[in-house]
Amino acid sequence: MPSTLLADYRTPTYTHETIPEELQALHVNENNSWSMVHVLSGEIDLYCEDKLPGTPQRLARRSPGIVEPGEHHRLALCGEVKFYIQYFKDANA
Repeated sequence: MPSTLLADYRTPTYTHETIPEELQALHVNENNSWSMVHVLSGEIDLYCEDKLPGTPQRLARRSPGIVEPGEHHRLALCGEVKFYIQYFKDANA
């Protein structure tokens, strides 16, 4: 991630029961922002369809996922999970 990014917004902590449906559907971050998916427990598959279509990146507690601006992506839960998403904006933009 670029060094010029500033933390912008953090979601609530989601679980397998409270994850918004839109995070599981293919989508793009709003407002040209970056995001980092932080897994607190369990595992999540992050699909970044522009880079590796159909190939997940497995996210876990010590392996967060980064989504670049404009990147089509979705999350797939691997059982019970707790996680949040931190969004970042470029200070130079």
